Amino acid sequence: MPHNNEFPEGVAVKNKNIILIAVAVGCGLVAALVTSKMWAKPPAPETVKVAVAKEEITQGTRMTKENIEKFVEYKTVPKDTLPKAYIDNVESMEGQWVTRMIRVGETINPVDLSDKTAVKIPTGMNMVSYAFSLESAVTGFAGPNSRVDVECTMTMNNSGGRNVTFYILIDQLVLAIDKVTDPIQGSTIANVNNVSFAMTPKQQRMLTSAFARGARFRMALRNPNAPVEIPADMRATDEEIQKYIDDKPEDKSTTVVAEKSTPKVARMPQPTEVIKAGTMLDAETLKKFKYVEFTPPATAGMANDLIELAGMIVTKDLEPNVYVPMTSVTGKFMRLEPSGSNSPSEKDPLAELLEREKPKGKPLVFRHQTIQDSKGLKKYRWQILESGEQAFIGEVTDDGLTVEVTPPVEAPKKAPTDGKTPADKPV
Repeated sequence: MPHNNEFPEGVAVKNKNIILIAVAVGCGLVAALVTSKMWAKPPAPETVKVAVAKEEITQGTRMTKENIEKFVEYKTVPKDTLPKAYIDNVESMEGQWVTRMIRVGETINPVDLSDKTAVKIPTGMNMVSYAFSLESAVTGFAGPNSRVDVECTMTMNNSGGRNVTFYILIDQLVLAIDKVTDPIQGSTIANVNNVSFAMTPKQQRMLTSAFARGARFRMALRNPNAPVEIPADMRATDEEIQKYIDDKPEDKSTTVVAEKSTPKVARMPQPTEVIKAGTMLDAETLKKFKYVEFTPPATAGMANDLIELAGMIVTKDLEPNVYVPMTSVTGKFMRLEPSGSNSPSEKDPLAELLEREKPKGKPLVFRHQTIQDSKGLKKYRWQILESGEQAFIGEVTDDGLTVEVTPPVEAPKKAPTDGKTPADKPV
């Protein structure tokens, strides 16, 4: 009997529907998964706190607790953007020194810090800075750790203005140029304002005194491989350097003053209030002056007495309680006529004033001498002391000023009495 192996028609349709439903459910699940991922927030990146400069930190700064608080702050950065080297704990910086300048916002690198000072000062020396220009500092070729010779030139006031030049420092170690402490390699320093040397206290005193004396300086960069020996005649001993700084005259024989006979005090006039420029120094104005005691000899260029000022015109305000420079007045001495009546019996007010203002005791007396030389006539002034000896004051200029010069001839020990060189009228 034959067999029919085919499924019934209803069973086939049922299986097909089940497959379609399964496919639809699968597609829905996939769509839901994709949608959920699209709307999900990405995970937060991992971050790290690093130390950065909140203010510029200069080279040589020591990172104390106060400086850490002042100069350093934390900044949060993604871990995948971290620099190769950084500091995540600012407390680890305490006590260290900054070896280079760190700009604002820059991440602080551990190699920028050192537990040693920015410069190494040799034992027994100090680090001392002095003003130098780019030209005088070998145009920037002399840098930290260089060895230099420092040449000094001074003008001798007591030797006719001649210049002396010598080496004040030889083979001196340079520690820094301005704030640069690292040795320069293959380049020069663009600007130079200050040079810091390693110096003994004695060298420091010498160089500081020379700067105060107005000396000029120039550095010479020593050849590191074959240093040049300074000739003996270009060197100066400590005693010679001190002598140049003091600038003491070698010959004191030109000072014609007997110390034992020098008066203890003398007097010169000072205004008691401001005397305005343009004022004529008449009898009324001269009443506003007083005499002030001082130790002779008189200061050069100042009015010695009221007679010298009488009738002059003030060209620059005269300050109270200050000696009167002759450069602040002008005009030749003029006889002031008595005010009011021309009666000969009426006293001259200026004469009265000068008589009243004369110093008590023996007056100051001066002697003038005019000498003809190759440059013309020159007038010199001496002060006659109580003992009769004479102290040379200086040369009298056309403006009436007294300037210090070498005496033309040695003055006699006693004032001449032959009438050929009479003394001036006592003041």
